[in-house]
Amino acid sequence: MNAVTAGAVMAGAFLAAFPLMVMSGGAESVAHTCVESVDGTVSPSTSMAAQLDATQLGHAATIIQVGRARGFADQGIVVALSTALQESRLRIYANDGLGGDLAADQEGVAASLRLPHKAVGSDHGSLGIFQQQWPWWGSMRDLMDPATSAGLFFNALAQVPDWQKLPVAVAAQLVQHSAYPDAYADDEPLARRLLADLGGGIFGVSTNCASLPGDTTVFFPVPAGSGYVDQMNFGDTGSSWSSWHTGTDFSVACGTPVLAGTSGTVEIDTVESWAGPWLVKVSTGPGQLATWYAHMRRVLVPDGSVVRGGQPIGEVGDLGNSHGCHLHFEVHPQGGSIYEDPVNPTIWLREHVGDMHSPT
Repeated sequence: MNAVTAGAVMAGAFLAAFPLMVMSGGAESVAHTCVESVDGTVSPSTSMAAQLDATQLGHAATIIQVGRARGFADQGIVVALSTALQESRLRIYANDGLGGDLAADQEGVAASLRLPHKAVGSDHGSLGIFQQQWPWWGSMRDLMDPATSAGLFFNALAQVPDWQKLPVAVAAQLVQHSAYPDAYADDEPLARRLLADLGGGIFGVSTNCASLPGDTTVFFPVPAGSGYVDQMNFGDTGSSWSSWHTGTDFSVACGTPVLAGTSGTVEIDTVESWAGPWLVKVSTGPGQLATWYAHMRRVLVPDGSVVRGGQPIGEVGDLGNSHGCHLHFEVHPQGGSIYEDPVNPTIWLREHVGDMHSPT
C-alpha cells in the first residue's frame, strides 16, 4: 500500500494480514515450469505447488514479462515480485472502503468491487496486486490490471536512487513506504524461486527444456475455480464462422490465465486475424498433437519456446472475431491445419485431462 503523486512516492499504509492461498491440487490447477537441477538435468519444479495457484502464477508471470520488457535486471524483478507477494499474495484486491481511513479524494473506492477481483481489503484506497493507492497511483481500472500496475511499480522503482545496489527489502520499502518496512524480506526467497521457474519457462532461458522426455499429461486450459463456462460449440455453423466452428469456447473473465494443455513447443501465428493478434499453438512434435489458443489479450511465451503442460502461456481476452471474453481452444491430434483434423475439445478434455498416456 502506497501512494504517489506527480511522479513522487508518498507515504501509504500496509495491508497487515491476508490469507495464505493454498492450492487445492488437481492436474488443471498446477503450473509446471522447466528448471535445471544441480546435476544439470531438467525437471518440473514443485517448489511453489503448496503456496500458489495457477492464477497467482499467471500474475507473477505478468510481472516478469513487464519487467523484462522494460529492461529491468533480475534484481528489479525480484523487488517487484517480493512486493506483490507481501502486499497481496499475488491476488487482485478490490477495496470496500470500510476501513475508516480514506482521504477525501478516495471516497468512492468501493466501486472497485464492480471490477474483476479475487479478494477484498479495506486499507486506505489500496487496490490490486501491489496495493497501490487510488487515485494517486492511477485509475481504478489500471491499478486492478496486473500488467498496468506492474508497469507503475517499475516506474516508481526506477526513481529510487541506486536501487540496484540496495537490498531487495530496502528497495521495496522506498517504493511502498509501508508501515512495516521489514515485511518484504521474507518474501524474497519465493520471489527468486518464481523468477527462476517462470523466467526460464516463459523466456526460454532453460534451453535444455527441449530435451525433456516425452510428457503427454493433459491439463485443462483455464484454471479450476475460474468460473469458466464451456459453450460446447464445436461444429456449430452460422454467421460468426466462415465455415464451421473448429474448437470450443470457454467463456471466462478477461485476464484469466490460459494454461498450456500439454508440454510442447510454442508456435505463434500472427496472420490469423480471426484469432486476434496471436494464434498460439503448442505442438508436441511434427505431425503430432497440437493445441490452439485464440482471442488472448496477452501472450506470455515467445515463439519457439518450450513449455510445460499447465504453465501459464497468456491471458483470456476478446480480440479478433470475438463477442465477449473467452478462450477459443482447439485440438489437432495430427497437428493439421484448421479444417484437417480438429476433434471436439470438450470430449477430448473429458477423456484425457490427467492422462499420462498418448492423448491422440
